[in-house]
Order: sequence, then structure tokens, then C-alpha cells
Amino acid sequence: MRIENRNNKKIAIIDLREKNHPYPHGYSWRGIYFQGSSGGGSTTVTLIKTFLQENYKGEWIDGVEFYYEGKPIVEDEWAHIFLSGTIYRK
Repeated sequence: MRIENRNNKKIAIIDLREKNHPYPHGYSWRGIYFQGSSGGGSTTVTLIKTFLQENYKGEWIDGVEFYYEGKPIVEDEWAHIFLSGTIYRK
């Protein structure tokens, strides 16, 4: 959605949106990628590593926040993903 500057840190705001698919149950964040401990855990790691690019030495974002359908992801609303709040590069 955007990159915000907070306390001299660049924070990317990423909005994960659903898309209609012709397949049964569709390929959705909520219905496929965020389901179950393994699926939710692996999706969490993939999204964080993809956006933060911790091994990249050039200028990059300092952190990321994930939204789902325009609203911030709140941890207690999701059982198997860990994408709430601001996640910073190490």
C-alpha cells in the first residue's frame, strides 16, 4: 500500500487481498495459506523473509506491517499466522 517513515525507519505497509479463483475453495490467504500450523507458519516466514530481505546490504525498508483486506492483522484474530504489528529487520 505504502511506505511510511517512523522515527527515521522506513516501514512498508503490505495489504494482502483475496482474489476470486475458479478452483474449488479458491486459492485464498484465509482459506489456504493461513490454515493449519504448518501452512500458517510457513506463510508467515515466507512473507517476512521476502519483504525484509535481511541479507540485502543496500538501502531497503527497516520493517513491515501486514494488513488483510485493508485492516491490520491482529494476532488474536488468527490462529496460525504471526504477522501482527511492525516486524523489523535484524
